[in-house]
Amino acid sequence: MVRINGIDTPFWKGGYSAAPYFAGCDSIRIPKTESKEDVLLVEAEVAKAEQEAGVDLGQHLLMAATESAKGVVHLEEICHASERLFRGSFIRRRLYQGFTYRNQREAA
Repeated sequence: MVRINGIDTPFWKGGYSAAPYFAGCDSIRIPKTESKEDVLLVEAEVAKAEQEAGVDLGQHLLMAATESAKGVVHLEEICHASERLFRGSFIRRRLYQGFTYRNQREAA
């Protein structure tokens, strides 16, 4: 499995399009997945890379990593976005970033 850069960066596509890169790679991990559109965007790029590399279309599976509250809200549509999806992950720690919790003992 190869983890690509987040699609919110300019560095996520193209890196896996070279044929040698696909050698031994069977899946792509999509970080920071927030919608089915994220999955479909990566799926299209992977299909293009497979075609350019001369490997079987659909050979590479996708894993969606949900790392935000927005991703959790769209989790069902993410899970059904592509036949290539074989797994998902839920990064709980990241969901809490940006939230402030008041200790109940301090509130009393």
